[in-house]
Amino acid sequence: MPTLNRRQRIGHAKDLYLQELRALYNHAREVPDPDSTQFDEPDAWRKVRNDPDISASIDKSLTLTAGLDWEYKPASDRPADILAADIMTDLTKEISHFHEARKQLATGDFRASAWGFVSGARQFRTVLDSMTPRNWWVPTAIRPVDKFRFRLVRTDEGKIDEPIKTDWMIGNILRGDFSFLGANEEAYIVHTHAPAEDTLGHGRGILEDIFTFWRIKEGIIAKQALAIRRWAAGFIEVEIDEEILSSEDSDPSEIVAKTLDEIEIMRTEDALVHGKGQKWTIHDWPAQGGAMFEKMYNILQKAIDRRILSSVLPTGGGGEVGSLSRADQEADQMDSTMQARSGCLSESVDDRMAVLIWKRNRQQIQLELEARSLPAAKRPKFQIIKKAIERPLEDLDRLKKAQDLGFPITEKMVSDAGHIPIPGSGEKVLTAPVQAPQGPAPFEANPTNGNTHFTARR
Repeated sequence: MPTLNRRQRIGHAKDLYLQELRALYNHAREVPDPDSTQFDEPDAWRKVRNDPDISASIDKSLTLTAGLDWEYKPASDRPADILAADIMTDLTKEISHFHEARKQLATGDFRASAWGFVSGARQFRTVLDSMTPRNWWVPTAIRPVDKFRFRLVRTDEGKIDEPIKTDWMIGNILRGDFSFLGANEEAYIVHTHAPAEDTLGHGRGILEDIFTFWRIKEGIIAKQALAIRRWAAGFIEVEIDEEILSSEDSDPSEIVAKTLDEIEIMRTEDALVHGKGQKWTIHDWPAQGGAMFEKMYNILQKAIDRRILSSVLPTGGGGEVGSLSRADQEADQMDSTMQARSGCLSESVDDRMAVLIWKRNRQQIQLELEARSLPAAKRPKFQIIKKAIERPLEDLDRLKKAQDLGFPITEKMVSDAGHIPIPGSGEKVLTAPVQAPQGPAPFEANPTNGNTHFTARR
């Protein structure tokens, strides 16, 4: 076997993985994924992520969707339900790199689906302020699992009067077969984007929309790279004496080829040397070509940004394309989209991870409730905290207008709206100097020591 360098070994390993993965599939009972982009181009996601501009927009979307903060919402305001939510929070905090795991699951919005496996172990420990250690099942990590290892298959017998039933299977490359998730199904988190009847349960990702634009954009970049040298160097017009070209001892094609070789050498030396009878003229390329490429590139990138973030201005260029009010409007639109995606991701995590933690610790939670003389509790709901865009100056202006209309405004309302803490007792309060308003004649202002004094004319 020939020796392969590192790049070839990596590519060879990927090819072997895909070959072994495809060899596992039996299409007789499989429900095919209608997304042809990722199966025709297995590296589509990696190629798009290698684009700096697109990758920046994707990272912003994933970060906003995953959210920085999360919580368990109690089933009610009963002490038992609140305590159960606190226990679940204390256990979930043990997940390593939980934010990155949520970002990985959020890639399902782009790739139609994303999978993660919740791993954990039994630990003899306490929770919250409990003094009694118990044998808790503690989640420790959410490991990403390649979506191509899963396939959806029909489990019904194919009878006309029987509803169609489907179930997920996972491929094991070492064993060379597929198997149903079985008892481990509750440990697999699957986040599916836009599941619908026409996607056959697989979902439809944003990558399918932006990949076509990415192809065009990459083609423009490749052509522009080839044209940059031509635009930068310009072209040289060479006039050769007709007598030399028409001479019987010379071949015109050889003379032209020799001249072009001489030009290539002279370009590297930044000098042109030619015979006295020859005329060489350097021409600059017009800039229209570069401007056309740049304009087309920006049009494609803005279309991709708009599909990923539902906006253009929050990614930059506000001074070029719109006003501040339009930027605020698009920021609100992006915020609404990201909050909707966060809500879907919250449901995906709650359906699997939260249920798993609750089931495996149900007995221990009940013991903690009984130790505090509390009744049984209902399972809390996991959710990513959605934070709306804050505009304190607009909120303060709104309060001022409400006060002018006669609505009662409290100090706390102003403090919360402007994010201005209320001074504590004993703290010194600074006051701005009050200046008397300047009026028209017959009064005139005489500034002295930074204060304004007024004297009347006689």
